[in-house]
Amino acid sequence: MDHLQFEAMLFEAKHLKSTQRAELESHLASCSACRGLARSLNQLEERLAGASHVPPAEGFSLRFQKRLKVRRRRAHERLFGLSAILIATGLITLAVIFGGEALSLSTPLVSSGLKSLVEILRISSLFGLLKEFLGLLLENTIGNLSPAYLLAGSVAFSGLLALWIFSLYRVNTLPVRKE
Repeated sequence: MDHLQFEAMLFEAKHLKSTQRAELESHLASCSACRGLARSLNQLEERLAGASHVPPAEGFSLRFQKRLKVRRRRAHERLFGLSAILIATGLITLAVIFGGEALSLSTPLVSSGLKSLVEILRISSLFGLLKEFLGLLLENTIGNLSPAYLLAGSVAFSGLLALWIFSLYRVNTLPVRKE
């Protein structure tokens, strides 16, 4: 005999149609296990209805909200870090694949690259401020998106970046036609 159907009906007894209620009553008359479950559910409902309400400790809501905010921030930081790792891995992979070609193209850029390195070092002091800004941005703007959407966006961005770099490589390797 399939007791699961009738056990489910016991939990939904208040919302049953009259035909379903009649089926349940006839089953309870013949099944002692389901009758015992029905009796236990009734006792539980009576105890819960008679129980006194215990208010939460003072400041519980504020502490809970703060912990929730911290957990969300940490989750977004982890996701942001994972996204950065995925993008960096993609860039490194592209550099390994197309590195020889890129190196031959970048030889004249070495001297200007060294000058740019000095500027990059100056700009790197602003990264702390950028991190705070991105944290606020993640918390306030992206905080309502699920991590799956953020990860999918990062993967999509990495793919688009890879396509862009590949298209630059293809344009640089095409022979120039003289007309």
